[in-house]
Amino acid sequence: MRRFLEATPPQAHDRALAVVAYHSLTRAPAVDEDARAALDVLEKAGLPPRALGHQDWPPADASVTEVVERLEQGARLDEAGDLGLLLATAARPTRADRNRLVRAVRGAGPSVGGRVLVAAGPSPLRDTMLTQLYAWAEGDPDHAPDPRSTAVLFVFATKETAVRARVGHRHLTRLDGVRSGLDADITRAVTALLADDGERAVDDGVLELWRERRRPASSLAAHSGPSWRDRFGRRKKG
Repeated sequence: MRRFLEATPPQAHDRALAVVAYHSLTRAPAVDEDARAALDVLEKAGLPPRALGHQDWPPADASVTEVVERLEQGARLDEAGDLGLLLATAARPTRADRNRLVRAVRGAGPSVGGRVLVAAGPSPLRDTMLTQLYAWAEGDPDHAPDPRSTAVLFVFATKETAVRARVGHRHLTRLDGVRSGLDADITRAVTALLADDGERAVDDGVLELWRERRRPASSLAAHSGPSWRDRFGRRKKG
Protein backbone atom coordinates (compact mmCIF):
# COMPACT_ATOMS: atom_id res chain seq x y z
CA MET A 1 0.00 0.00 0.00
CA ARG A 2 2.81 2.41 0.85
CA ARG A 3 4.69 1.71 -2.40
CA PHE A 4 1.46 1.96 -4.39
CA LEU A 5 0.58 5.35 -2.90
CA GLU A 6 4.09 6.72 -3.38
CA ALA A 7 4.00 5.66 -7.04
CA THR A 8 0.58 7.20 -7.61
CA PRO A 9 0.52 10.77 -9.00
CA PRO A 10 -0.60 13.26 -6.31
CA GLN A 11 -3.56 14.35 -8.43
CA ALA A 12 -4.90 10.79 -8.18
CA HIS A 13 -5.00 10.90 -4.38
CA ASP A 14 -8.72 11.50 -4.22
CA ARG A 15 -11.31 10.52 -1.63
CA ALA A 16 -12.16 7.19 -3.25
CA LEU A 17 -8.54 6.06 -3.22
CA ALA A 18 -8.10 7.30 0.35
CA VAL A 19 -11.14 5.34 1.58
CA VAL A 20 -9.78 2.13 0.07
CA ALA A 21 -6.34 2.79 1.53
CA TYR A 22 -7.62 3.58 5.02
CA HIS A 23 -9.87 0.54 5.10
CA SER A 24 -6.90 -1.63 4.13
CA LEU A 25 -4.62 -0.05 6.75
CA THR A 26 -7.11 -0.17 9.62
CA ARG A 27 -7.68 -3.88 9.01
CA ALA A 28 -3.98 -4.68 9.19
CA PRO A 29 -2.96 -6.86 12.17
CA ALA A 30 -0.39 -4.29 13.31
CA VAL A 31 0.43 -0.66 12.64
CA ASP A 32 4.02 -0.80 11.43
CA GLU A 33 6.32 1.75 9.81
CA ASP A 34 5.00 1.02 6.30
CA ALA A 35 1.44 1.66 7.45
CA ARG A 36 2.47 4.95 9.04
CA ALA A 37 4.30 5.93 5.85
CA ALA A 38 1.18 5.21 3.82
CA LEU A 39 -0.83 7.36 6.21
CA ASP A 40 1.69 10.17 5.80
CA VAL A 41 1.28 10.04 2.01
CA LEU A 42 -2.47 10.44 2.33
CA GLU A 43 -2.24 13.22 4.91
CA LYS A 44 0.18 15.16 2.71
CA ALA A 45 -2.47 14.91 0.00
CA GLY A 46 -4.93 16.60 2.38
CA LEU A 47 -6.84 13.44 3.24
CA PRO A 48 -6.64 13.06 7.04
CA PRO A 49 -8.34 10.01 8.58
CA ARG A 50 -10.91 12.05 10.51
CA ALA A 51 -12.26 13.48 7.29
CA LEU A 52 -12.93 9.92 6.20
CA GLY A 53 -14.63 8.81 9.41
CA HIS A 54 -11.62 7.12 11.04
CA GLN A 55 -11.53 8.73 14.49
CA ASP A 56 -9.42 6.07 16.17
CA TRP A 57 -6.39 5.96 13.88
CA PRO A 58 -4.08 4.26 14.48
CA PRO A 59 -6.07 1.34 15.90
CA ALA A 60 -5.20 0.31 19.45
CA ASP A 61 -3.83 -3.14 20.16
CA ALA A 62 -6.60 -5.09 21.89
CA SER A 63 -4.23 -6.95 24.22
CA VAL A 64 -2.56 -3.76 25.40
CA THR A 65 -5.92 -2.06 25.88
CA GLU A 66 -7.16 -4.89 28.10
CA VAL A 67 -3.99 -4.94 30.20
CA VAL A 68 -4.06 -1.16 30.67
CA GLU A 69 -7.71 -1.17 31.69
CA ARG A 70 -7.23 -3.98 34.21
CA LEU A 71 -4.16 -2.33 35.71
CA GLU A 72 -5.93 1.01 36.00
CA GLN A 73 -8.83 -0.71 37.75
CA GLY A 74 -6.47 -2.11 40.39
CA ALA A 75 -5.33 -5.55 39.26
CA ARG A 76 -4.50 -8.01 42.04
CA LEU A 77 -1.16 -9.73 42.45
CA ASP A 78 -2.60 -13.07 41.33
CA GLU A 79 -3.62 -11.45 38.03
CA ALA A 80 -0.14 -10.19 37.18
CA GLY A 81 1.00 -13.41 35.51
CA ASP A 82 -2.03 -13.56 33.23
CA LEU A 83 -1.66 -9.90 32.30
CA GLY A 84 1.99 -10.42 31.41
CA LEU A 85 1.12 -13.40 29.23
CA LEU A 86 -1.55 -11.30 27.54
CA LEU A 87 1.06 -8.67 26.72
CA ALA A 88 3.14 -11.38 25.06
CA THR A 89 0.34 -11.71 22.46
CA ALA A 90 0.49 -8.03 21.50
CA ALA A 91 1.46 -7.48 17.87
CA ARG A 92 3.28 -4.20 17.32
CA PRO A 93 1.53 -1.64 19.52
CA THR A 94 1.48 2.01 18.57
CA ARG A 95 3.45 4.63 20.46
CA ALA A 96 0.27 5.73 22.22
CA ASP A 97 -0.36 2.12 23.30
CA ARG A 98 3.16 1.81 24.68
CA ASN A 99 2.93 5.10 26.56
CA ARG A 100 -0.37 4.13 28.19
CA LEU A 101 0.98 0.71 29.06
CA VAL A 102 4.20 1.82 30.73
CA ARG A 103 2.32 4.41 32.79
CA ALA A 104 -0.22 1.79 33.86
CA VAL A 105 2.53 -0.63 34.89
CA ARG A 106 4.28 2.12 36.84
CA GLY A 107 1.07 3.04 38.63
CA ALA A 108 0.03 -0.52 39.45
CA GLY A 109 2.44 -0.83 42.38
CA PRO A 110 5.85 -2.51 42.62
CA SER A 111 4.67 -6.10 43.02
CA VAL A 112 1.99 -6.11 40.35
CA GLY A 113 3.94 -3.99 37.86
CA GLY A 114 7.18 -5.91 38.38
CA ARG A 115 5.56 -9.30 37.98
CA VAL A 116 3.67 -8.22 34.85
CA LEU A 117 7.03 -7.39 33.27
CA VAL A 118 8.49 -10.75 34.28
CA ALA A 119 5.51 -12.70 32.91
CA ALA A 120 5.55 -10.74 29.64
CA GLY A 121 8.96 -12.22 28.83
CA PRO A 122 11.71 -10.72 26.65
CA SER A 123 10.31 -8.82 23.68
CA PRO A 124 10.74 -5.48 21.91
CA LEU A 125 7.64 -4.24 23.74
CA ARG A 126 9.09 -5.10 27.15
CA ASP A 127 12.44 -3.59 26.19
CA THR A 128 10.68 -0.35 25.29
CA MET A 129 8.83 -0.33 28.60
CA LEU A 130 11.98 -0.99 30.60
CA THR A 131 13.85 1.74 28.75
CA GLN A 132 11.18 4.27 29.70
CA LEU A 133 11.05 3.09 33.32
CA TYR A 134 14.83 3.42 33.62
CA ALA A 135 14.66 6.91 32.14
CA TRP A 136 12.10 7.92 34.76
CA ALA A 137 14.01 6.15 37.54
CA GLU A 138 17.25 7.96 36.71
CA GLY A 139 15.67 11.36 36.12
CA ASP A 140 17.18 14.17 34.08
CA PRO A 141 18.04 17.85 34.57
CA ASP A 142 14.35 18.76 34.35
CA HIS A 143 12.84 15.84 36.30
CA ALA A 144 13.77 14.29 39.64
CA PRO A 145 14.30 10.51 39.77
CA ASP A 146 10.97 8.69 40.04
CA PRO A 147 10.67 6.37 43.09
CA ARG A 148 7.72 4.45 41.60
CA SER A 149 9.68 3.46 38.52
CA THR A 150 12.65 2.41 40.64
CA ALA A 151 10.45 0.26 42.90
CA VAL A 152 8.81 -1.48 39.94
CA LEU A 153 12.19 -2.12 38.32
CA PHE A 154 13.63 -3.53 41.55
CA VAL A 155 10.79 -6.02 41.98
CA PHE A 156 11.05 -6.94 38.30
CA ALA A 157 14.82 -7.52 38.49
CA THR A 158 14.70 -9.63 41.65
CA LYS A 159 11.84 -11.79 40.35
CA GLU A 160 13.38 -12.10 36.90
CA THR A 161 16.41 -13.85 38.39
CA ALA A 162 14.20 -16.82 39.32
CA VAL A 163 13.02 -17.16 35.71
CA ARG A 164 15.91 -15.89 33.59
CA ALA A 165 18.87 -15.56 35.95
CA ARG A 166 21.25 -13.90 33.51
CA VAL A 167 18.71 -11.28 32.47
CA GLY A 168 17.69 -10.62 36.06
CA HIS A 169 21.25 -10.16 37.30
CA ARG A 170 22.00 -7.84 34.39
CA HIS A 171 19.15 -5.60 35.50
CA LEU A 172 20.20 -5.81 39.15
CA THR A 173 23.64 -4.62 38.11
CA ARG A 174 22.14 -1.75 36.16
CA LEU A 175 19.92 -0.84 39.10
CA ASP A 176 22.97 -0.78 41.34
CA GLY A 177 24.24 2.09 39.21
CA VAL A 178 20.86 3.83 39.33
CA ARG A 179 20.69 3.51 43.11
CA SER A 180 24.14 4.99 43.60
CA GLY A 181 22.84 8.25 42.13
CA LEU A 182 19.73 8.51 44.33
CA ASP A 183 19.67 10.94 47.24
CA ALA A 184 18.41 9.99 50.69
CA ASP A 185 14.88 11.29 50.11
CA ILE A 186 14.36 9.27 46.93
CA THR A 187 15.85 6.18 48.56
CA ARG A 188 13.45 6.50 51.50
CA ALA A 189 10.56 6.96 49.09
CA VAL A 190 11.44 3.71 47.29
CA THR A 191 11.71 1.93 50.64
CA ALA A 192 8.29 3.22 51.64
CA LEU A 193 6.74 2.05 48.38
CA LEU A 194 8.16 -1.45 48.81
CA ALA A 195 7.10 -1.56 52.47
CA ASP A 196 3.58 -0.27 51.81
CA ASP A 197 2.93 -2.47 48.79
CA GLY A 198 -0.12 -4.24 50.13
CA GLU A 199 0.03 -6.99 47.53
CA ARG A 200 3.64 -7.90 48.34
CA ALA A 201 4.10 -11.33 49.97
CA VAL A 202 5.51 -10.94 53.48
CA ASP A 203 8.40 -13.35 52.91
CA ASP A 204 9.34 -12.51 49.33
CA GLY A 205 12.58 -10.82 50.48
CA VAL A 206 12.41 -7.82 48.13
CA LEU A 207 12.22 -5.19 50.86
CA GLU A 208 14.97 -6.92 52.84
CA LEU A 209 17.26 -6.92 49.81
CA TRP A 210 16.63 -3.24 49.18
CA ARG A 211 17.38 -2.34 52.78
CA GLU A 212 20.53 -4.46 52.92
CA ARG A 213 22.00 -2.58 49.98
CA ARG A 214 21.38 0.77 51.70
CA ARG A 215 23.13 0.02 55.01
CA PRO A 216 25.75 2.54 56.14
CA ALA A 217 29.26 1.83 54.85
CA SER A 218 30.52 0.96 58.33
CA SER A 219 27.80 -1.66 58.74
CA LEU A 220 28.55 -3.14 55.37
CA ALA A 221 32.24 -3.30 56.19
CA ALA A 222 31.51 -4.93 59.53
CA HIS A 223 29.51 -7.66 57.90
CA SER A 224 31.96 -7.93 54.98
CA GLY A 225 29.40 -10.10 53.25
CA PRO A 226 28.52 -10.49 49.57
CA SER A 227 26.65 -7.83 47.66
CA TRP A 228 22.86 -7.88 47.66
CA ARG A 229 22.99 -9.33 44.14
CA ASP A 230 25.09 -12.25 45.40
CA ARG A 231 22.92 -12.66 48.48
CA PHE A 232 19.79 -12.83 46.37
CA GLY A 233 21.23 -15.26 43.86
CA ARG A 234 22.67 -17.51 46.55
CA ARG A 235 19.48 -17.53 48.59
CA LYS A 236 17.41 -18.48 45.56
CA LYS A 237 19.79 -21.37 44.84
CA GLY A 238 19.76 -22.57 48.44
